[in-house]
Amino acid sequence: MNSQPEPVVHVQIREDGVAVVRIERPEVKNALNIAVREQLAESFRALSVDARVRSIVLTGGEQCFVAGADIREFAQASPIEMYRRHTEYLWDAIARCPKPVIAAVNG
Repeated sequence: MNSQPEPVVHVQIREDGVAVVRIERPEVKNALNIAVREQLAESFRALSVDARVRSIVLTGGEQCFVAGADIREFAQASPIEMYRRHTEYLWDAIARCPKPVIAAVNG
């Protein structure tokens, strides 16, 4: 049994040096749970040092960019558990990315 979450963040590096990072959780309108945020951070860390990449476009699926935080995750966690998670570091990979990042917001 695989304990890794199914990939919902997909990365395509085009020939022109543009990396497209797409969040694909259409069943919940791309709500951001911890697995999505971890996959985004991992993707941005890798793209930040990839010499082929000149810029990054972050987008959602065809219907929606992102609905926001996955409230089911909040509902299942105690306030202390939420505090202990300290997940704000997951956004650092995007904030510190040395390449231009464009949000292609749809929906």
